[in-house]
Amino acid sequence: MIDRVHYQLPYGPLGELLHRLVVRGTLERIFAFRRRELDRRFPA
Repeated sequence: MIDRVHYQLPYGPLGELLHRLVVRGTLERIFAFRRRELDRRFPA
């Protein structure tokens, strides 16, 4: 499974800062959780 997420935050430099401080980590946690759940529910 491959996920491609395309997004752009508003507010120029402030949006970039928010991305680095909050958004990127949140997205990484969401997809890590999904991966763990898929592995748990559908073991190889």
